[in-house]
Formats: sequence, C-alpha cells, structure tokens
Amino acid sequence: MKITRRELVRLSAGLPLLAGASRVADPEVVVVGAGVAGMAAAKVLADAGRRVQVLEAAARVGGRCYTDTASFGLPFDQGAMWLRRADFNPLFGFAQLYRFGTALAQPKEILFAGGRRLPARANAAFERAIDTYSIALAEAAEGETDVAAAAVNPPTFALLPPEDREWLATAGARIGPLDMGLDLGQISVKDWFNRHEAEPSRLVRQGLGTLVARLSDGLPVSVSTTVLRISPMRGGWFEVLTSRGGLRARAVIVTASVGVLASGSIAIEPGLPADHQAAIDALQMGSLMKVGLSFAAGSPALAFPDNALLFERVADQRAAEFLVRPFGMPMLVCTVGGSLALDLESRSARTHLEFAMEALTSMMGTSAARGLVASASTNWGRNPLVLGSVAGAKPGQLRARDALRVPIHGGIHLAGEALGDKAVQTVNGAYDSGRQVARRVLNALKRSGAG
Repeated sequence: MKITRRELVRLSAGLPLLAGASRVADPEVVVVGAGVAGMAAAKVLADAGRRVQVLEAAARVGGRCYTDTASFGLPFDQGAMWLRRADFNPLFGFAQLYRFGTALAQPKEILFAGGRRLPARANAAFERAIDTYSIALAEAAEGETDVAAAAVNPPTFALLPPEDREWLATAGARIGPLDMGLDLGQISVKDWFNRHEAEPSRLVRQGLGTLVARLSDGLPVSVSTTVLRISPMRGGWFEVLTSRGGLRARAVIVTASVGVLASGSIAIEPGLPADHQAAIDALQMGSLMKVGLSFAAGSPALAFPDNALLFERVADQRAAEFLVRPFGMPMLVCTVGGSLALDLESRSARTHLEFAMEALTSMMGTSAARGLVASASTNWGRNPLVLGSVAGAKPGQLRARDALRVPIHGGIHLAGEALGDKAVQTVNGAYDSGRQVARRVLNALKRSGAG
C-alpha cells in the first residue's frame, strides 16, 4: 500500500512536537507522563469531571510509542509497533474508531543459514524448536523455584533430532531478547509464563505511535515539562515541582518507566518506602533496538512478501529479526534485543546501520545492499526519559510488581506497562494499568470528600 503525500502530512500532524504547555488551574490530580498509561488515566479522570493535569518531559506525547514520519517519508514505529492480543486489545478498538488501517499480519518466516535461504522444511524444524523451548520454560515455571530462563536445559533438548536441535539457540533468542528485551539469563521463567499469549497481533498502517498520539485529543498536556520532585503537604495535598514551576494536587499518578524510577531523577520525598524501593530494585529494563532501512524499488532486499520476517540461524542469543515491506512499504525494520541492543545503543547511528546491513548481507549476499536509500535507528535504553524499552522481573522476583500497586505516602500512585498484570510489556497493558489506577484515585477522592 502506498501512502500519499496528503496522508503523510496528516500523519505528521497527528504526532505534534508540541512546544507550549496546556495548563489547568488548581488540578485535583497530576499525571506524570503522557504515554499510553498517562493518557488513559487522564481520560478516565476527565470523563469523571475531575480537574487533571498531564505533565510530559518530552516535547511530544506517546512515550515509548512513537511513529517517525520524517526519516523515510513513511511511518516508522521506533517504539512499540504491534497491537498484541488484538481480539481483546482496546487500542484495536480505537484503530477502528479512528479508521486506521490494520493488518493481521501472520508474517511468513523466511530462514537463512550459511549465506543461503533454507527450504520450507527448515521452518517446521524452527517451529518445533520454539515449541520445545517454550514447553520446557513453562514446565520450569510451574516448579516451586523461580529460575532464570537460561538455566532451563532439560534432557529433551538432547533428544531432539539434529535438524531441530540446531535451531534451539535461535528459538531462545526469539523467546528472550527479541520478545522481552532481556537475555535468557536475566529472565524470570515465572514472569515469562505469567504473561498472556500475544497472538493475534496486528500492525497499524499509519503507525502505532500515530494511533497512540490520538489519545491525547482534548487532554490538558503540558509537554517539555520535567517533574523534578513530588512531596506530601499538609491536609492530604501533594506538591509537584517541575521545570516550569510548582503546582499542587490531591493525588499524583506517576507513569514513568521502572528505569526512570530506579534512576531517582524524579525525587519522591521524604523517600520511597522500603517495599517500593525493593520492588523497583527487583525489576529491570529490557532493551529493544530497531534500525529502519528504506530501499529503492527493485532492490533485492525487497524481494519478499509483505510483512515477511527474516531470521538467520545463530549459535547464541545475539540474533536479528527483519520485518520486510510492512504494508508493502519499501523498507525493512531490523530488531535486536537484550545485551546486543544495549551494546549497539551505546554506539553511533553509523554503527547501527553497519550492523543491520552486515546481518542482512550475511543472509542474502552483497546484492542486498543495492538500492539502500536511508536509515534511522533507536536508542530507548540510552534515552534519559525512558532508560529502556520494557520492564521485566529478575529471576525469583515475580511478586515484586505487587508492591508497586500500593500508593506511596497515601496519594502517589504508579502505573504503566510494568504493572499491566498479565499484559506486562505491552501497550494494552499500560493502557489498562492507567485506567485501573485512575479508578482507584477516583474512589479515594470520593472517600476523602473531595468533590
């Protein structure tokens, strides 16, 4: 599908880099962060007639959902790009409401090894390896001890036929770094097992970030406004000190990432309770990095079906995945995760491009570089406003998330993808978390007699 110039202008308008601030006089609730969770919470509060103010440190809304329309003249989702569990995902409902195009991609997986494309029977071996690995992790998760996924090495692995066994490392890369943004040695098997299945997953033609930005319509969002400190005051009020001055509220909802909370860049006075600090320490931020590549028509890199996924067989977890021609657009999106993503994020955009092209030509040969037009890459793990892509529990720490659902100092509430119950690490999990917390705040305000 071709996106016209008129549509592109409309997409760009949907992702404003807002320079000013929309301020509410005497807000009852301050929401810190204009990502999915923050906007979902603000919408619930506003619909209930409460005065709410959203504060966002970045110059735009959307948080880790961001569609870049400038790098290629095409929508490139630098952050989240899939509507997971689409049949139950409220964001899919918004996509239909706003008449966004979506596709139930069911991507064709195309496998490579030794510089050549493999026959179709390799796909069956790869799927069997993924199933075997997943079953082993699930069985480990049902045990009493929560172990790291890397520690799971059952006898069944050695009993696999050689053609299946040689795909185990690639299967592990897909299950761990490419899905959860963490190496298998960092992943709690119980945390992995506790999540909902992601399927069916849908792509958004105009970009998931563009869709998420629409959630800010009508909400009072003050962008380029960094929250520095949150402090309890007398009478059940809270002071919120920002880079644009101070304000006070009856309650505060903080949707910053676990990485930002752990960094202490938002000071919560007189300090975090011990249970909350321990819970934050028990979680970790995974990293997923993307390199977008656009090609001229006729490039061999585009000679695959729309929404195809390319994998090369690897001997460790440092694998790359290529999404080819999303919605027929002349581009590829290379994704890496875990320690490989963190390593690359610390390097230059030129190094990102070189890595992606080396991985692509390793599969297809040097002809794959023909027709390269432009590239762009992400750095969520190094972005000080985020410090990672998604939050995971360390091995043995599944229950850590529970402590973060308890209000801090009576009126500071946390929300976000890290608190998405069985939908952690997803956009819909963040959305549901924001709404749940907002409803708890509404009930607390009613009990306190505030309105």
